[in-house]
Amino acid sequence: MTFEDARRALYQAPLAEFVKERTRLANELRAAGETKAGAKLRQQPRPSVSAWVTNQLYWHARDVFDAMLAAATTLRKGDLSATTAHREATTALRQRASAMLTDAGHSATTATLHKVATNLAAISARGDFFPDEPGEMTTDRDAPGFG
Repeated sequence: MTFEDARRALYQAPLAEFVKERTRLANELRAAGETKAGAKLRQQPRPSVSAWVTNQLYWHARDVFDAMLAAATTLRKGDLSATTAHREATTALRQRASAMLTDAGHSATTATLHKVATNLAAISARGDFFPDEPGEMTTDRDAPGFG
């Protein structure tokens, strides 16, 4: 297992198991002789609930996530014909986020879902998860704007 494989697995884990999974994966890396990688994995921050569920959307609702990104690419080029497709994909992802949160034992509050929607808008505006790898967000994004 590489560091990247371990990091991807970590950010797909249930949030309640994050610390336990981080320790397990870091120990696995160390046992394989990857001491520096194991130490680096131990430093990976636990995501916020809204960042975690945004990651889960990427990993487990990929078809809709990719549709949102494709529509966003068209919109960034100035072609407004993708507005409805983007809005529908974002709405579907927000609904999936609500179900994922509830299934994982978290509250699907208006505030959390608003943060998820803001994360999705920021990812759409940029076209990626910068500064994180796709599906490995640790903190919520600011709303896109004219900054």
